[in-house]
Amino acid sequence: MKKLLAITLFTFSMAFSTFAQESSPMREFNQFLAKNLKYGSELRHERIQGPVTVSLNINEKGELKNQPELVGGNEDLAQEVYLSIEKMEAEGISKFIEPEFFGKEVLVSVEFKLSESNRTGFYVPNTPENENKELEKLNIAIDENPYFAPNYIKRAEFYEHMGKKVQAQLDTEYAELLKEKNISTIVVVGYISNDIQRKLKSE
Repeated sequence: MKKLLAITLFTFSMAFSTFAQESSPMREFNQFLAKNLKYGSELRHERIQGPVTVSLNINEKGELKNQPELVGGNEDLAQEVYLSIEKMEAEGISKFIEPEFFGKEVLVSVEFKLSESNRTGFYVPNTPENENKELEKLNIAIDENPYFAPNYIKRAEFYEHMGKKVQAQLDTEYAELLKEKNISTIVVVGYISNDIQRKLKSE
């Protein structure tokens, strides 16, 4: 019998890590998404992953003015986010949003990640001959979702390592701007069993 894919959900807040711990509404916002977000089996089978960022336009009463809008990332993954926000809206989204965000447009990011093992790996620094390839990967990631702050932070660290201080500073400043607009970031991790790994590799 085929083994099922296991999913582990965990949350963290980028721009409001301290704030979310102290604020009941934002803590409940994170908890609600963590409980309701799904990582569809078809998406995992197709190895579709990456960060998704949606825009929420909140009116003065704390209600959504319109449907969430995808501003960066994969459309299929975004559907999973829409479903969770729809459930939140049915329960009254205003109780999950801090009043200071009423009447504003904010961002919510969800990063879908696949892992072939639940073991913690080791980071191996890039060798000089791979630096151009690493920068290309970072640029592609930013092109796919220009509203996901962690990618700018990674590229800023890369530029800093290369001695490109101006580029590093610009990416750092833009990442901070995105953090101010992003009220929460959720990470969804799907672990793939060894049997399914072999099946996927053989297809």
